[in-house]
Amino acid sequence: MAAKDQYDWPAVVEKCLDLVRTKQCAPLVSELAQVIGIPPTSLSRGLAKVGVSIADLRKAALEIEYIIDEEAANTREVSTKHPRIKTLDQLLEAAQVDLDTWEVERYVINKWEVGAKDSMDEIKIHPLFQVKAWLRRKELQALFPTIQPINISPAIPRPVKRTRKDVHRSLFIADPQTGFRRNVHTGDLVPFHDRRVLDLALQIAEYQGFDDITWGGDILDQSEWTTKYLIEPEFMFTTQPALLEFSWWLSQYRQAAPDAQIDILFGNHNRMKQAIMTHLKAAYELRAVDELEMPPAISLERLLALDALGVGFIEDYPDGKKWLTDAFFYQHASIARGGSGDTAKAILGKYRYTVGFGHIHRREMVSGKEFGREGHNIHTAFCPGCACHIDGRVPGSSSDHQWQQGFAVVEYLPERPELEPHITVVGIDEGQAIYDGKLFTARKRDAEIEKMLKSKMREIGNGYNSGKEVTA
Repeated sequence: MAAKDQYDWPAVVEKCLDLVRTKQCAPLVSELAQVIGIPPTSLSRGLAKVGVSIADLRKAALEIEYIIDEEAANTREVSTKHPRIKTLDQLLEAAQVDLDTWEVERYVINKWEVGAKDSMDEIKIHPLFQVKAWLRRKELQALFPTIQPINISPAIPRPVKRTRKDVHRSLFIADPQTGFRRNVHTGDLVPFHDRRVLDLALQIAEYQGFDDITWGGDILDQSEWTTKYLIEPEFMFTTQPALLEFSWWLSQYRQAAPDAQIDILFGNHNRMKQAIMTHLKAAYELRAVDELEMPPAISLERLLALDALGVGFIEDYPDGKKWLTDAFFYQHASIARGGSGDTAKAILGKYRYTVGFGHIHRREMVSGKEFGREGHNIHTAFCPGCACHIDGRVPGSSSDHQWQQGFAVVEYLPERPELEPHITVVGIDEGQAIYDGKLFTARKRDAEIEKMLKSKMREIGNGYNSGKEVTA
């Protein structure tokens, strides 16, 4: 008479399947035996008694991830590791992809081999496949952004324009590319803009009086709004913190220069407007009924509350210009040449005025001299560099790009446009800059800014979730 088996093998099989399906354990005898508390040899023989093999357990694990299907508004990713799906057509069929709605942008098929013991303790080689496809909707759907405008309270009064005949001073900052890449695992925000550059320019504004502060374009990267490239998951839901932080910096500059004229030039990163025109035409130029005189509801002017900060906004890229005298203006350039100094040369040849420009993220300055019947005229084209990181983190850049950080201080006489402005390009290297015979070192602002962002985002989240005003 055979001895009674000490294990209830059907119950053990169910336990093994449960562990595998819930991903508490890999489909391996050694791991299952350790978790269940049965010797590996006994478990292997017991599974064989009830006709269950390791291949069956592996199949159970695969069935949990039979099809991974992640869909956004206009993009979709489908993948599988099922052994019977080896081609793109099989994947699309299994995922029930409607090719009248979706088109395949790209796909990959990976194959590798693994060895595993069967019920007879013999090594068997099994091929494994992974098929993955990236899809794009043929007819793009409208995007409904979950962002809210900045609330400036109390409102900061507009600066009073002064009539002066002495030398004026202007601070020119270009291309901060304010934005973030979000760590999908931790939620941490990694900034594209370099807070060290922004703080150094702020220190100069605090150090000397300024009549004018001009942001030379691309104040926000707006990578979440692109209509040209596939939006990376790391860019999602980063617009609101980008708005909050740039507004914070604007308020810092306004406090440093309460009487200055502050203006923002629109740059080529007008992705929000392009996305609205492409996906959300009904929202284009839409205004709140109690603010018909204000800029459109979904616009940088309103979302940044520029009116409350007394900050002007010059759109019309690439034609928008800010004239400081009759012979000197700022713009965000639409020209970009590859060689060092080549862009400044091209702009110098295009205009017969002194031009400060952004866009190329490089420090360039070129001057020219023209002769006429009444004498000569000297004019200059210059770019101060950029206020974003130059280590390759900004989308579309690399660490070996010829980008340099900096800003410019320009002194000029509004009533004497024939006099050449005095231009000082302040170069920045690893958070340090020399200006006016002094060494300036960037202050650490990360903790202060991150605390502000968490507080503001929590305030938005609480108000959104409850629908009521929330008191801390």
